[in-house]
Amino acid sequence: MPPSARLRAPLTLCVALCLSVGFAPAAHAQSGLGGVRGVVLPRVAGSIGGYGDWKDAPDSARVATVTLTPLRTLACRARPETDCAPRVVPAMGMYGRYRSPRLSMGDYRMDVSAPGCTPFTAPLVILSDSESVVHVALVCAGR
Repeated sequence: MPPSARLRAPLTLCVALCLSVGFAPAAHAQSGLGGVRGVVLPRVAGSIGGYGDWKDAPDSARVATVTLTPLRTLACRARPETDCAPRVVPAMGMYGRYRSPRLSMGDYRMDVSAPGCTPFTAPLVILSDSESVVHVALVCAGR
């Protein structure tokens, strides 16, 4: 067997291994952070159709807030003195959009309120590397 034939098989194997490692998908670590976003809509009592935008709500109700209180989160267990405080997020604009990125994954309580409206409370689970979408309808008194 000529020397070139003896080298061909190991060389082919080496090239195949190098190519398979080079084209393998890279695994990435999870960040442990997620987020939540959505819209807070008023449901004005006595209106036809029910839902509207904030121009239909009483003036005092146009400032909605979303409060996210950590219950069981990884960061809260690691640093309770700094990472267990509730995060208050305003719902902005005529359509009440809100967004809270970079939350530590875990369990939260979500409270949504606006003056003149019935408050809303619900459990919320934040997953790593994802953003939950939660739309809320608050029942508000008419103008």
